[in-house]
Amino acid sequence: MSNELTWATAFAPASSGNVAIGFDILGFAIDALGDRVTVSRTDKPGV
Repeated sequence: MSNELTWATAFAPASSGNVAIGFDILGFAIDALGDRVTVSRTDKPGV
């Protein structure tokens, strides 16, 4: 059994800033929307 990391996933939720007159004070995260990135190791060099 190997503990070597072969892949990883990161998620950044979408957000809304500058809501009405609240400027950055009233920013909030939006459920279910955002960016998901998954990276994995390969035998080939490059991105």
